[in-house]
Amino acid sequence: MMRKPTRAGRDLRQFFKDQGGVASIEASLLIPPLFCAYTGTFVLFDAYKKQTDCLRVTYSVADAISREDSELTQAYLDSMTLLSDFMSRSPNRVTQRVTIVCYSAEDDQYQVAWSRTTGPKKSTLLPHTDLTVDDNRDRLPILPVGDQVVGGGGEKG
Repeated sequence: MMRKPTRAGRDLRQFFKDQGGVASIEASLLIPPLFCAYTGTFVLFDAYKKQTDCLRVTYSVADAISREDSELTQAYLDSMTLLSDFMSRSPNRVTQRVTIVCYSAEDDQYQVAWSRTTGPKKSTLLPHTDLTVDDNRDRLPILPVGDQVVGGGGEKG
């Protein structure tokens, strides 16, 4: 014997068969994530562009410093900071740190031969010391004894 459908069962079946308003509900569910994804692509592209610009400036300054065969003076480093400001095309000034590092086989330690900072925030970006360089030894290349490497770093301020 078949049971007679109840009023609640009929109403529930009718509710699920009704297709009215489906498009507006789907749109209200899909438009916010699509909008976030669309604007997110602009944010990610801008971040990638800024990172690429910073690398380009860093490589240019590092190349100029590594080709220098005379002593690096504070005036020369200040000119490299002005060059970085010009190349980065940013309203924020650049603060740079240039460090010359050598490797000591006896101590199995990287040692700072020379380190200077230049720019508007040079009081916050301190020159490297033997301890700060040795803390970053996993980021430094393997050097033959007596060889030196020029390292840099900086921040926008």
